[in-house]
Amino acid sequence: MPSSTLFRGIALQTSRQIPKVGSLPLTGSFIQGKVVSSTEEPLPIHAPGTGEVIGRMVPASKAQVDEAVTTAEKAFEIYQWGPRAGMERRSELLWSISQRLADEAGLLGQVESINGGKPRADADMDIQEAIRVFRYYAGVATQLPETHHSPEPLVSQTVLREPRGVCALIVPFNYPLVLAAWKVAPALACGNAIVLKPALETPLTALHLGRICAETGLSPPGLLSVLPGGGNVGEWLVGHPGVKHVSFTGSPRSGRQVALACHAREDRLIRPTLELGGKNTIVIDAGMEDRVEEIAKAIFDGAFGNAGQNCCAASRVLVHEGLHHSLLSSLQSLIRQAKLGVGKNAQVGPMISAQALERAKDVVQMARDAHDQGRSGGVVQGGKVEEGQETGYYLSPTLLLDIPDTHDLATKEHFAPILASLKPFSNLEEAISRVNATGGCIASGIWTPHPDRAHRFTRAVRAGTVWVNGYNATYPWLPFGGAGGGSGYGRDLGMEAIHEFSSTKSVTHFHSPC
Repeated sequence: MPSSTLFRGIALQTSRQIPKVGSLPLTGSFIQGKVVSSTEEPLPIHAPGTGEVIGRMVPASKAQVDEAVTTAEKAFEIYQWGPRAGMERRSELLWSISQRLADEAGLLGQVESINGGKPRADADMDIQEAIRVFRYYAGVATQLPETHHSPEPLVSQTVLREPRGVCALIVPFNYPLVLAAWKVAPALACGNAIVLKPALETPLTALHLGRICAETGLSPPGLLSVLPGGGNVGEWLVGHPGVKHVSFTGSPRSGRQVALACHAREDRLIRPTLELGGKNTIVIDAGMEDRVEEIAKAIFDGAFGNAGQNCCAASRVLVHEGLHHSLLSSLQSLIRQAKLGVGKNAQVGPMISAQALERAKDVVQMARDAHDQGRSGGVVQGGKVEEGQETGYYLSPTLLLDIPDTHDLATKEHFAPILASLKPFSNLEEAISRVNATGGCIASGIWTPHPDRAHRFTRAVRAGTVWVNGYNATYPWLPFGGAGGGSGYGRDLGMEAIHEFSSTKSVTHFHSPC
């Protein structure tokens, strides 16, 4: 069956509200421009919004990992030195991919919403962000940075940027197409070959991306492969001697394993790019009394968007003592009115899996236990499965009150729609100290009417991204990543991603006198 026909079948079937078990064809890996199966045991693909099985995925085998990397090595040489190589060609390809994504945005939004358990409006926004990323790097591809020096009249020097080779890109379930775009686009812009491993739970839009790249003329065919699977596929990729760079987004525990594997390689040491999340805090300063409802809505979106399954989710809120009561009252009102589901009018979707839902319930119980022990205000809103949502993996948005800064509820990333409200602060320096006590995070934010206090906060907090009077807005040209602690190192997006996917070569040319 041609790959295009197979993938169209996936899209049409997943548009059903209640898919039938086994309604999708078997879906496997995308290697050398076609979908191929393996001898691995097929695994179910679930729709988080209903809990139904909508298809089966055949994970990549070790032999397929070897095949994908070997063909990528050969394709890399052609992509780098072949007759159609060069920055202009790469720019054209990236722009063409962005156009095809735009043409199929409706279809991709359907698939992302159902396979990823996202409210349809959120899924559509994700597709638009992926398009923007490819368009941005289409421009960057013709402007890769080189520097030139002439220390003496007869000496010229150039610092070149060269692609690394075969790159293993490992992305999580929470933003399947967006995070694939964050890595694939700059890697291709630099001239690399790619093996992309999507999460086992959400492989479908990554497979669509592989198809779209092939259909827009990305060649040779082995230049981009997509290998769905679990942790073993990632281990095989990271340990493969043909892989020259690893870019990973996921949990701190898995990220540490990736780092150790990269540094332990006997054939070649690799410094991976690691984006590992963290415990992010949004701070509400004094003087914002007139904007309480606006701020409450921003906190709601930042904490509960994507069901809290977001590496930069505002999972802690720290409010000035003068605003604490009124702001939390507004936030509770929003939580009570929240619409759960995956439809166009939904605000909060389900957790990705039944296992993730059970872990979130354990966190809620931990909060209730802390209240019973007199250690916190406990669960003041949400924290339950709403009536009518029993068939999906839903947990209502949950607000925890007066959580001690050192409690696990305030220090560990739980990746769930759970917001810990800390005890209020009295001055900005106290707030900064309490934010930094986590050791570093992906993001933080402050709402304040005072530019000088905003400046102090943005410079003092240890976070890779800081928002002022807003939250959770990313742009292709702004680098994204952690700031120490367990949040990882390296950057996605911006020109900094170009640095991740390329290395420098210093060339000195001694000229002869005329």
